[in-house]
Amino acid sequence: MQEQTSTLTLECFIYPLHRDVFNAIEICRLQGQEVEPVNVLDRMETPDCTGWLNQLSDSVSIVTNMEIRQWVTDLKEIAAARRLQLYLHEESETRKPTSQRLLELSDMLRDMEQVKSDSPDDAESIIQQVLQDIQTDNQEPAIKTPWKQINHVCSGGFRAGEMIVIGGRPGMGKSAIALTLARCFAEQDMHTLYISLEMSKKQLGQRLLSQLSKIPIELLRKQELSTKHIAAAQRAVQWERPLHILDNIRDLGAIRTHLQRQQLHQTPVKAIIIDYLQLLQGTEKKVESRQLEVSRMSRELKLMSQEFNLPVIILCQLNRTLESRKDKRPFLSDIRESGAIEQDADLVFFLYRDSVYNEESSPNQMELILAKHRHGPTFNAVLHFDGKTCTVKDAAPSFF
Repeated sequence: MQEQTSTLTLECFIYPLHRDVFNAIEICRLQGQEVEPVNVLDRMETPDCTGWLNQLSDSVSIVTNMEIRQWVTDLKEIAAARRLQLYLHEESETRKPTSQRLLELSDMLRDMEQVKSDSPDDAESIIQQVLQDIQTDNQEPAIKTPWKQINHVCSGGFRAGEMIVIGGRPGMGKSAIALTLARCFAEQDMHTLYISLEMSKKQLGQRLLSQLSKIPIELLRKQELSTKHIAAAQRAVQWERPLHILDNIRDLGAIRTHLQRQQLHQTPVKAIIIDYLQLLQGTEKKVESRQLEVSRMSRELKLMSQEFNLPVIILCQLNRTLESRKDKRPFLSDIRESGAIEQDADLVFFLYRDSVYNEESSPNQMELILAKHRHGPTFNAVLHFDGKTCTVKDAAPSFF
């Protein structure tokens, strides 16, 4: 029982008598005394409560560890709700910037969410829950990607809480594959956030319009559109899906703040894509080295995926040393600036287009190399790259 109640504090109790009993029990434990009514009474400050305490002790029946754990969780949730109520009351009398209020409020709400995970669960209850979820079909649904081969090897697609890295050398199509993913997520009615550190909103907008309308992006940039193209573009702009693009965020702190605000407004982000990691800044102003900063950012992004329960897809540059190899297909060791990225990631993909190096190769063939798969096998998928519209599709025919 002591293990289940070890995370309780005095603030979990509102009535003075209950607080007194809890404090006396804690004193008994610290002094190595048995937690019995007579020992508790000796250490209580409230007078004349022998009858009440005996009645309370007699009314308690045999309970299981699971029931005790649930009572502890309920107490802590109620205490957290009281703290939130007190905060809102006190804040009505103070003046603070709205952004600061939102952050403080978001931290309190996150603390309330973490109450349920404070105490460890025993292995038996965990595997029982896993079996129950399977039998009741209550498992977290996979988020489908646009590519059947990847969905097949990844047991349906990506999942909330995963950190997915997509690496490639310049010109391989990282932004094209990221925007194709973002569009696919949004078309599943998932609130998707695309953070662009390399291209502006307008540049990404041109690419998205090209994908949706099938108009070559070169014609959109030159504004050389025929009547047929104009009609196709007008149909494409009717695309109303929850895809949001930000090009003014440069650090992890700003990303976290945005995610917290969306939660507060009841429009939580369900998937986030960052283009790309090496242009991102960490939360610490002074760091010993860029490699250490990237390592810390990688860890923070992984924790962010779990905290906000969403897949975090990160584009990543690769070291140019691979250019000197005969076979230029990337390895995990080619990830630039940090080995922590490959350790933190659940999935690591690499892009390779042989036509970048060999003119005789097909410009439409792209290899999406699954080099790390935490929960399954590695894989090499062959996809179709449409450079005219910056779209990555399944290569036909597919046997999946």
